[in-house]
Amino acid sequence: MIGPNLRAAGDWALRFDPFLHVRLGGLVRGTCRLILEGHEPALLREGDTFMLGNPPSYVLASSLDASPRPAAPLWAGAEDGLVRIGPESEEDFYLCVGHIGFAEENAALLTDLLPPLVIVCAADPQGTRLAQLIDRLATEVGTAAAGGPLVQNHLAQILLVHMLRAHAGRTDRPAG
Repeated sequence: MIGPNLRAAGDWALRFDPFLHVRLGGLVRGTCRLILEGHEPALLREGDTFMLGNPPSYVLASSLDASPRPAAPLWAGAEDGLVRIGPESEEDFYLCVGHIGFAEENAALLTDLLPPLVIVCAADPQGTRLAQLIDRLATEVGTAAAGGPLVQNHLAQILLVHMLRAHAGRTDRPAG
């Protein structure tokens, strides 16, 4: 499931609650920091994509100095699939984000194998393809076309598979 997406301007930071299963995201425009416990803060740039497997609480921020506020109230107030921070005319950041959940009877089988964090940079060999998927997702969210939610869900599933392929290419684990 995709959205809501985030558009922002200025200094901001959001703390997301722990989430079961998978969170996916990609930067359509701008940069941000992804701060996940047990990992160095990551600088995400335009075209980069990320996947979080069963993430604990984490922060997305415009800078490491920004003080985080809870994301849940903003997400609850999303309008037309978007959350906005700061003046719309000054927005320099656009994040397309979503999540994938699994049936509880199968969830542990799948999520136990997921890495806690995968980042694929736009400059990586598979980065261009993933950036194109994120751009397509962002377009679908911004368009009220027939079948939009169906297309969004299928694109999110394709994004998950490509993120897992990118991760498998970096490890010595079997690809199956």
